[in-house]
Amino acid sequence: SVAVSLFAAGLALRHLPPTRRVPWRTVLLVCLVPCGFFAIWPTELYDLGDAFLTYNGSIFAPISGVMFVDYFLLRRERLCLHALFDAAPGSAYHFWRGCNPVALAAVMFGQIAYFSLYNPVTGEAHWLFHYLPASLGAFGTAALLHGLGMWAWGVHRPHALAESGSRIRRPTL
Repeated sequence: SVAVSLFAAGLALRHLPPTRRVPWRTVLLVCLVPCGFFAIWPTELYDLGDAFLTYNGSIFAPISGVMFVDYFLLRRERLCLHALFDAAPGSAYHFWRGCNPVALAAVMFGQIAYFSLYNPVTGEAHWLFHYLPASLGAFGTAALLHGLGMWAWGVHRPHALAESGSRIRRPTL
């Protein structure tokens, strides 16, 4: 699982403009460095293993909220598979310099909502946690902020998103 995670992290870094020309081995080494601390001090990872997994797993709720709004409400269940892997400025998913700052902010505030409702390290829970699970709060916060942010940015026209996502350029073999 660590190898798959390192590969995914390396692929993600390769989409950033400063690392596009960096050799693949260097990018993987940069991803591997943080793991070296746990190779030297494994007890720190084992002692906080549950919290570590919770922190990592908690990111999926806000990401799911963003994806839900984007796919079902903004794009009306239409995706352009080719554009998912197209980093060109005119592609359907390029947004601003290859990044969607509205989505990133929504995920960040979704994480804040999660940890406001429940702290996995201390086990402390807000009184709302008894009625609203942290994952659902993070999902809802990110979904709401992403929807409102994209609407304010002017990306609320589903036909514009569908048109940009429907231009499929077939790769030449």
